Amino acid sequence: LEHLVFMGSSKYPGPESGESDSPSSRTTFRAHLAANSGTSNAVTTAATTTYFFEVSTAAFPETLDRLADMLRAPTLPAAALASELAAVDEEFRGAKSGDPHRWECVKQEAVIAPGHPAAKFAMGNAGTLQRDDIRDLVKAFHARNYRPERMSLVVMDRRDLDDLEALVNSCFGNWNVEEGG
Repeated sequence: LEHLVFMGSSKYPGPESGESDSPSSRTTFRAHLAANSGTSNAVTTAATTTYFFEVSTAAFPETLDRLADMLRAPTLPAAALASELAAVDEEFRGAKSGDPHRWECVKQEAVIAPGHPAAKFAMGNAGTLQRDDIRDLVKAFHARNYRPERMSLVVMDRRDLDDLEALVNSCFGNWNVEEGG
């Protein structure tokens, strides 16, 4: 899911979805950043996923709006899902033979109670993720976990605090929790 949210949203669907003819909506988040001297990344741990970006001051408002929409309503394109599953499997194959992964497994077995959620296997691979309903499972995970009450937002920009607060509210304030989007 971490990578898939970068590939389009309801407001900014990206070129692969064919859902919009607006030039600004036909670029993915990363393409938008590249066009505006920006960068982004995401990091997923056992407990959190952190998304972050840097962009020119002039592009900050649209970029923040794009971030809000990709977190609220990602398109999760089916074609991209297949390539992401392959990437996850590649990471799994690389990690399973590495010492850091083996050390984490040893620590997990030694200190985590067997029934605890953290005791679950933490990586997927082609064998566990090649399912006919994987896109539905990813959508359900998104609906369950990408919710305002489970998120924190930190922003930094040159705008004064009142203007920055108004911008954040305009981008994130319309998140309808009951509808999941």
